[in-house]
Amino acid sequence: MRFITFLSIVLALAALTAAPYVSDARPRHIPTMHHAKSQNDQNTAQKQQTTDIREVQNNFFSVKLPEGWKLKKPVVPVADRVSAEFMKGDFVRISMNIFKIPFTNQLMAEKTAENMRKRDMEVSQPVEQGDFYVIDIAKNGVTGKGWFGKNGAYGASTIIFAPDLTEANELLECLKTSTPNIVPNRVD
Repeated sequence: MRFITFLSIVLALAALTAAPYVSDARPRHIPTMHHAKSQNDQNTAQKQQTTDIREVQNNFFSVKLPEGWKLKKPVVPVADRVSAEFMKGDFVRISMNIFKIPFTNQLMAEKTAENMRKRDMEVSQPVEQGDFYVIDIAKNGVTGKGWFGKNGAYGASTIIFAPDLTEANELLECLKTSTPNIVPNRVD
């Protein structure tokens, strides 16, 4: 059973980098984990436009979006995970995935970096920084960083693409996770 859970998490992390390539002009897509949605969840998500959403609250996190920030698509949590993608303008993107994880945040960072390299991204080796393992990411002049945290049964990957990563602090400071220390409060 643990092997199946481990394998499903590894496959989910592989999905992080299965997204289209980051273009030269601007980051159009940040890797995210995709999950199956029920018919009711899909209908609810379609009814609410992301530009109308100013506050998100679920079992995993809550956030009141600062001025200028929006969701790329409505957040639809499932029993053991949630994915969210936040945007500010054309150049600042935060992709956050919180999920139940049976292995270390170091292994999560290593596997994600490995999968990104397969997608021709330049990715550094994960480095431990406090509660997180951190990677640097680059492709075609677009740069970013990834933070991988774990606390108890839950872990999170937070991927940020921005010309100036500190712009993400505006949103990160408003974000409250139900499991502490899995998403950075500030980045630099």
